[in-house]
Amino acid sequence: MAGTPGTALADSIEHGFELDAGIAAEMAGRGCVLVSTMTVLKSFQSFGTTTVLPRFADAENRVRIAERLERAKESVRLAHAAGAGQRDLTRR
Repeated sequence: MAGTPGTALADSIEHGFELDAGIAAEMAGRGCVLVSTMTVLKSFQSFGTTTVLPRFADAENRVRIAERLERAKESVRLAHAAGAGQRDLTRR
C-alpha cells in the first residue's frame, strides 16, 4: 500500500487512549485496528497499592490514572462501534 506525501499508513494503533469518534471512523475506513493496552493502566493502579513511588501512590496521581483508564475504555468503545476493533485476518 503506497502512501502520499504527508500521510502515514498503519495497520494498527497501539494505546489509542484519546480517540474520538472521527478518528475511530477514519481508522475503520482505512482498515486500521486499535490494539488496546489498557492493562498498562490497570498495572499502574495496582502499583499504587504496592509501592510508595509518588507517580503511582499519590492520591492525585491515582485519580489521574483512574480517569485515564476510563478515557481509554471510551476510546475502545468508539473504535469498536466504528469497526476499528476488528479485522478479517483471512483477507490479506
